[in-house]
Amino acid sequence: MKLGFLAILGLLAYLVFLVTQLPVTHVLARLEPLPEKIQIYGAEGTVLAGRAALVQKENWRFEQVTWKLRPWALVTGQLEFDVTFHNSDENRGSARVGTTILRQPYLADLRAHLRLSTLEPLWQPSMINLSGWLGTELDYFDWSPTGLNLNGKATLENITWEGKPSVPIGDFIVVLDTIESNAEPKPKDNVKDSSNERLNNKPGAKMNTDQRIPKNQEKVTYPERMVRGKITDKGGPIQVQGQIQIDPRGAWQLTGTISPRANTPPQIRQIFSFLGRPDQEGRFPISFNGHLPIDKVVGK
Repeated sequence: MKLGFLAILGLLAYLVFLVTQLPVTHVLARLEPLPEKIQIYGAEGTVLAGRAALVQKENWRFEQVTWKLRPWALVTGQLEFDVTFHNSDENRGSARVGTTILRQPYLADLRAHLRLSTLEPLWQPSMINLSGWLGTELDYFDWSPTGLNLNGKATLENITWEGKPSVPIGDFIVVLDTIESNAEPKPKDNVKDSSNERLNNKPGAKMNTDQRIPKNQEKVTYPERMVRGKITDKGGPIQVQGQIQIDPRGAWQLTGTISPRANTPPQIRQIFSFLGRPDQEGRFPISFNGHLPIDKVVGK
């Protein structure tokens, strides 16, 4: 019995090995057209390890892409790769990219360095015209109809307001986590419905479809996920305290306060004159909102 089990296990391992050795060009040819409008150019190597000159999804470009299969993830029913990219515009990143046994895609250990201009398709409407860099240290990121699941830290570096003239406004940190709302309702007390009981006792009576579910249960609902973040500055010319929230439908809202410091340059102080009256502590309220086109970025 044990020998039979080991033989089956060895056969499965050998089949997995054969699949990983398939040339990636053969696999891509079988999958054409690729889902979610993804285009891959200059691919070479195998499923186990390889590279591509360009991976593109609409306005998103990833150059010099490499991947390497993580075999041990298969033991837990996951398909997972170590992936890196390095663009000619200095955008670069690395992550573990995978899918769970339930075919739920995810990213883990996402480390990236991106120009803010790269993210412009995400902001609807566009925020204040800013330039700079976004650095990410995200522990985990996935998406589903119940919302985003986003945990980790992001840094905004060398942020500049592109006015006339351009004004540097500093570096900032955003700490992100995900909370669940609308938790599954508790069962109601088991109260008998005497009228329905009488109906069901009549010969030939048809059961109402609503009665197929026991009266002490309700329809199962999954909790929705809300991403929230805390925004602080790193000691630059502007003091910032803010919060951002992203709901399951991609609507985001940023609120908080900003205030000048003693060493704030005059050109930055002029900006505050357009923000109305400060509070007693000299802070000016801010509020922005918009929508992330999640479906366009990660697919439905």
